[in-house]
Amino acid sequence: MELAAVHALLSHEPVDLGAQHVTFAGAQMPLVMPLEWIPPNTRAAWVADAESVPPAVRITSLLQADQPQQAWKLIARSQIGVTEDPAVYRALHLWAAREQARLDLPATRDHLLLLDAAGQPDTARARGTNAGLGDVRAMFDSLPWPRWAGPLVVVQGDAELAFLPAGVDLLTRPALPVARIEVGLVGIDRRRAIARRSCALYLALSFPPPSGWPQWLVDGMVAVADAKSRGLGPSPRAMARRRSEAGAQAITLLLHGARRDAELAMAVCAPLCHTRRKHRLPAFFELLRNEVDSPTALRIAYGQTARSLADAPR
Repeated sequence: MELAAVHALLSHEPVDLGAQHVTFAGAQMPLVMPLEWIPPNTRAAWVADAESVPPAVRITSLLQADQPQQAWKLIARSQIGVTEDPAVYRALHLWAAREQARLDLPATRDHLLLLDAAGQPDTARARGTNAGLGDVRAMFDSLPWPRWAGPLVVVQGDAELAFLPAGVDLLTRPALPVARIEVGLVGIDRRRAIARRSCALYLALSFPPPSGWPQWLVDGMVAVADAKSRGLGPSPRAMARRRSEAGAQAITLLLHGARRDAELAMAVCAPLCHTRRKHRLPAFFELLRNEVDSPTALRIAYGQTARSLADAPR
């Protein structure tokens, strides 16, 4: 087929789109072409909203056409985890690798890449930086892990960088996400900061409901991650005492979003990700995604009410 004829053909919408082929109306018979033969930008425009094309093909096409933001939206809408579809997994890792090269960031096999305030690798302080991330992974090991492809990039300091605007603490995306922590943190303080940011990132990439995760859940889980990074458990006895002191009414207000209390939220979240109960987290999250209110979701997934949380020893 002549180049001019191909160009004319691509200026028309196809009559059918599939996972591997695209079909055009020909003069005498349909013309079928492999989808991969279509230029990236054209292919992305055609398949972005095509329900007949598998999400993995659509996501890959958008990334190849340098439209990552549209790909992130499609991943969130389709609720595809990076490890759930091999094609998506490859596409995201390839994009992450290319983005690292574009930003002149070093390739690494670690799960975390620590940068200094100027955006350069901080090799002097990099030792042990995976610990905070590991604390969060242990919390959520009943749920799919990881939620992103490539390393988590951690920037120390509040300077504006090419890939992280000033004032932004978390660049939430399913490939090469970026988190910001305070400059100069070392040891347990840096581990805590990384654990808190990693927990917030994991929740944000775990397909929250349309209105977002309840604030008490985000506050509580981040506080639990902080406690775990300090080696504090958190203590079931201390958490039970905090819930008892607050009482059922305060817990009810917390669950309904009428009260914000990070310490009480941690006391409510602690039993949810306890070793003996965290296998129920997937069901609990799924109920929230389907916009079941927090008290009802807790009762169905965990058999817990505000009263039982306040009264029962844990």
